[in-house]
Amino acid sequence: MTTFSSKIVRQLNLLILFLQTQGPITFAQIKESITEYKALKEETSRKLFERDKRYLRNLGIPLNYIKSEGTYKIEKQQFYLQKINLSDEEKILLRVMINLLLNTREFPVFKDELLSSIRKLA
Repeated sequence: MTTFSSKIVRQLNLLILFLQTQGPITFAQIKESITEYKALKEETSRKLFERDKRYLRNLGIPLNYIKSEGTYKIEKQQFYLQKINLSDEEKILLRVMINLLLNTREFPVFKDELLSSIRKLA
């Protein structure tokens, strides 16, 4: 795996850890859970975590530090999309746009996801 792809995998693993954890977690718990952090000395793993944390925050992920507890957590209600309420006209327009994309030869990616979204709009 290249350095770039291993960085992405590490950051995704960090995000998954936060999303699967019920409450706030300490850096020690994070270090124990993320293989790349675990393999490094304390100071080096903390610096790497700080870079990864900054990257996730720059993506708009609401990763918070709770100073009084020395813990981190993602505010899940701020992370996940809220239910979108579309009018009947908006749903029709969206279905038309999705069908146009599905029938475009240059747009083969995400076909299953587009079909799933049409079913969900029904």
